Amino acid sequence: MNFLAPLFLLAAAAVAVPLFWHLIRRNPKERVLFSATRFLTPSYPRITRRSKLEHLILLALRCLAIILLACAFARPFLTKPLPPSSSPTASKHVVILVDTSASMRRPSLWPAALEAAQESLERLTATDSAAVSTFDRAPIPVVTFDEWTQMPPGQRASHAFEKLQALKPGWERTETASALAQAARQLRDIPATSGIGHKKEIVLITDFQESSKLEELRGTQWPNDVAVSITILKPQFEGNASLAAVVSQELGVANDKRVKLRGHNSAETKTDRFTSEWIEAFPIRRSLASPAEISVPPGQSRPVAMLPSANLKNPIELRLAGDNSEFDNIYFLAPTPIQEISVTFVGGADRTASSALLFYLSNVFQTNAVPSVNLRPFRPQAQVATPAAPRAGPKEVLIAALPVEPASLQFLTSALEAGAAVFACALSEAAGSQLAVLTQQPSFDLKEDRSRSYQMLAEIDFSHSFFKPMSDSRFNDFTKIHFWRHRSVQATNLANAKVIARFENSNPALLEMPAQNGRLFLLTSSWTPEDSQLALSSKFVPIMYAFLDSVGALSTKPSQSIIGSPLELGPSADPRQTAVRAVRRPDGKTELLGDSLAYSNTDIPGFYRIEPENRWVGVNVSTDESKTKPLEKGELEKFGVKLLDATAKKESAQSEPQRQSLHAQGLEAQQKLWRWFLLAALFVLLLETFLARRMSMQAALPSGAT
Repeated sequence: MNFLAPLFLLAAAAVAVPLFWHLIRRNPKERVLFSATRFLTPSYPRITRRSKLEHLILLALRCLAIILLACAFARPFLTKPLPPSSSPTASKHVVILVDTSASMRRPSLWPAALEAAQESLERLTATDSAAVSTFDRAPIPVVTFDEWTQMPPGQRASHAFEKLQALKPGWERTETASALAQAARQLRDIPATSGIGHKKEIVLITDFQESSKLEELRGTQWPNDVAVSITILKPQFEGNASLAAVVSQELGVANDKRVKLRGHNSAETKTDRFTSEWIEAFPIRRSLASPAEISVPPGQSRPVAMLPSANLKNPIELRLAGDNSEFDNIYFLAPTPIQEISVTFVGGADRTASSALLFYLSNVFQTNAVPSVNLRPFRPQAQVATPAAPRAGPKEVLIAALPVEPASLQFLTSALEAGAAVFACALSEAAGSQLAVLTQQPSFDLKEDRSRSYQMLAEIDFSHSFFKPMSDSRFNDFTKIHFWRHRSVQATNLANAKVIARFENSNPALLEMPAQNGRLFLLTSSWTPEDSQLALSSKFVPIMYAFLDSVGALSTKPSQSIIGSPLELGPSADPRQTAVRAVRRPDGKTELLGDSLAYSNTDIPGFYRIEPENRWVGVNVSTDESKTKPLEKGELEKFGVKLLDATAKKESAQSEPQRQSLHAQGLEAQQKLWRWFLLAALFVLLLETFLARRMSMQAALPSGAT
């Protein structure tokens, strides 16, 4: 045992106080019975010296209490061997991480990264083991621990460096946190026998840009025995500027909407003046307008220009000049296909009367809106052909007001046989017989509800796609919509139906049921003012578009994406597969798709052409990579990562006595033995008090008393 503050042990000399007191203090031991002492002169007991100690137990307890208190204040601790200091010659396990994200394509960064990696490899000794990985969005092994140990010691570093030299930065975004977490798991999984006497170290070589995605480390428990040595690379030119289009879903629509251009300039850039140019890439490469000067102050993002043409029909490149870092100076903007949806209304062609269902639908679905909805009434005398199997082109859906004429009923039946989706309103009890035909049931009983008061929607399934867009508490209030009339459905007709909404009286308001090969949505009322306030409410438009979405009519195919994100292709536009589906890449290669509904090999920026649809998708570098301002090393420490650079610097500045002192302080703070000494002193004092009290009571008893 040792003491952190041994000078406090001098206080143990205070044991002389009770010893001295026991030697000089002597009280009379005997009591003599005497007659009246009224006329005697009082005298105090004489204190005489003695050579024999009495009450040895009390004396020992008092001395022990003083010694225990002195030891407690001296901060005792049990000694342990001092761990060896870190030294360059200590064996270690090392994982070297080299950044290959898009921002590393800036001038001079990749050669500097190779040089730093070579220096780290050359510092390794024959007893060290190492693994090398590159990383961008995810770590990619270059040399594993097994490969390293299987090679001759003299060839390990050169072999790993040769494999790194064969690589170059890609176009992906930076995910530093995932790379560090993976490297820490590699070191943690090293067998305990091979880790004895070894240090564990991660060498991170990166530009450490501000969008390095360190937040994922927040929920990671960083190993105590793993330290990180970070080398932050500096580019030849500081700062970076980039362009990006504020893409609207209205691209390609024949209106006055234009593509807006947003510029970003990092804080460390020395200039705020650049030049932008619009170039049409296909079918003939040409400039759409003269280069325009733009101004973006350092550290800001702002709109800077608009597409010269109102319509975007062909792929366009947005080019930036005047920036020294050119890896993100081109933005690839592909045209968004105009989505056309065909909606056929069955049940009348009057668009003018306010009592007609088609009147309100005409105000909801517009051909010049996004998406473009072509609403047309069904006319039996003009419509001879019946719907067939799904075909390429605009999607078709049907809305019906039952009951209808026989020719219209035949048209609806053929549409359901072909797999169509029909949204039907039951205007009267007579609609029941036609619903039986459409759903192929023996009968479908509809009864006019005779409730005297209006009804409201009471039970709504907000998980259904019909009402899911309005599930938020800000939009899910339907109490202002009153239904004056509705029809009740018999329970026998609900066996295969799903009730999406009910009225207050528990009657179904909106049903979904299978009908032949298609789907039938049944509203037991309607949206005309005679039946309800639905068409006059703010909920009518989102409900009708939710119907289109629930049947897949609003499925969109994005025209913009970023590096590494899969392209959602959707079903083929040619159901009979007469043409082979493929993707033509920006590098000129063509890859066949087969039955795949997504294409994931988006590893380079540019235009990807999907055939035979002849659809373009612009794939760009992530805007996060354009934020190139470097972070401070201390950012990693905020997430619990131990930095080797700071630890080594601290240890190297300490002398051996300082290290021993810090080691002793750590042991004392960890063990806290002073608490036990204080408890022991308290116990001794309590015991001494008890014994002293008992002895004084026995002394006060008369002779011979029991």
